[in-house]
Formats: sequence, C-alpha cells, structure tokens
Amino acid sequence: GRRRRPQVDMMDLALERWRDLDEGGDILSKTGGVSLYSGAESDTSYASHGAYEGLRDLYARRGLAHETWTADELSEKFPQFAAADGNTTALFQPDFGVLFATP
Repeated sequence: GRRRRPQVDMMDLALERWRDLDEGGDILSKTGGVSLYSGAESDTSYASHGAYEGLRDLYARRGLAHETWTADELSEKFPQFAAADGNTTALFQPDFGVLFATP
C-alpha cells in the first residue's frame, strides 16, 4: 500500500501557521521550487529510481499545485538551467518558500 508521509501533513499545517503569523509579509517569502531528476540510464542516483514519480504522485494525491517540465521547458522558464540534458525532468511546486530569521 501507500506509505504514509506525516511530514507532508506537518508541512501543510506549518505553512498555514506561518501565513497566519506573517501578516506584514516580513517573515515568509513564497519563491516556488524546482526539483530536478535525471532520467539518464547511467545515473544510478536515488532521484532516477522512483523519487520523481513518488513526489509527483504525492502532490497529486494531496491536491498540491505542481507542474512537470521537460528540460526544454525548464530552461525556458529558468535560463540558468539551460545546460540540463534532454533526460532531465523538473518538478515545480509553487508553494516552496523561505522563512527569514529576522524581519
């Protein structure tokens, strides 16, 4: 069966609480985030063996906004990744962000 991911529940709850505390917009900055995965056969990293599909499916099950991009789409949206090879898949999640230690 599906593995329970309590850290996702904690993330959702924490994000809601940080938004409540951040009335002035000085603590939390939503930046979006990109996770990169190589589909190259020579890549033996964890990311190439199910991590992408697992995270994408988790986002979908939880109703979390996300987009999957090809290497070309990635370099179009973020030119600094233009060197990504054709086997790269990007998973974008718009709710990634930064918490500032001091406002």
